Amino acid sequence: MLAHTQPLRNLRNRVAPLSDLAHSVTVKLFTEIRPAHDALLASNLGKKTSTNLGAIHVTGFASRWTERTSSCIGGATQGEAPANLRHHSGLPYYLSLFVGGNCDERSAQKRKRALTYNTPQENFWAGEFGDTYVDRNDGGKLLASKISMFSKILARTHDVKSVRELGANIGLNMLAFKNLLPAATLQAIEINEIALARLSSIEGVDARLGSLLDDHQMAPVDMAFIAGVLIHINPDALETAYQRLWESSKRYIVMAEYYNPSPTSITYRGHEGRLFKRDFAGEMMDKYPSLKLVDYGFVYHRDPVFPGDDLTWFVMEK
Repeated sequence: MLAHTQPLRNLRNRVAPLSDLAHSVTVKLFTEIRPAHDALLASNLGKKTSTNLGAIHVTGFASRWTERTSSCIGGATQGEAPANLRHHSGLPYYLSLFVGGNCDERSAQKRKRALTYNTPQENFWAGEFGDTYVDRNDGGKLLASKISMFSKILARTHDVKSVRELGANIGLNMLAFKNLLPAATLQAIEINEIALARLSSIEGVDARLGSLLDDHQMAPVDMAFIAGVLIHINPDALETAYQRLWESSKRYIVMAEYYNPSPTSITYRGHEGRLFKRDFAGEMMDKYPSLKLVDYGFVYHRDPVFPGDDLTWFVMEK
């Protein structure tokens, strides 16, 4: 591949904002790069190119490397690659082009997973199964049902100005809260990179990549909630999940999960050990006796107006 400097010089001129692109931009580099080209990228001209685009990040140099692609991942700022790429030490050469907002997050599937978690359930949702779940967890009808459920939940609370979701996926719950509490501060933690790309495109949501079991060193909010996620947590890690919920909240803790009076495991889309039902709220209140039940309800899949996923929700207050 031969590099010509004139096209690079042209990049000094104004270019269209990358956020206007409807699809992710994939950068493909092939076979062998000569040292002269490396020097060009490291030169002042190469740096100006990166500054103009506000999106090109080059780390490491080598004469041979494998074609890599990537898509937009939330949280990247000019001059800084997202954490999942900054810590990706396995690649001798990496050039990634990130675009914000309306990107085709599917190209992220072509990257190696840079994060490895402690439980098989976390890796399950961070990996390919979690990628495909993104398509199933979408749709206007589903959002309407979520708005209906959270309107009932919020009716049992007072003065909620900040909300954090643990395990937000693409952000449908965040969209519901934006409708119901338009002035509230919204935060979300999500383990799957492709889901995070969608989640990060929601204006006003502070979205972070990682497991809800990790300590994200965030100040507590008025309401911390989790919906349809505890059912997929390794039972041995539930104590940690309850602790993270407790630490995240100044006042209210909300759960919306599959209820069962005793712990049970259910085959989930052909997978064993990936779906569990139990009395999550009861266990949480046993662990933290000062946590009091405010209200609870059920979302039935045959509701004629706002059908749900047979979730039982609980509002608890410190």
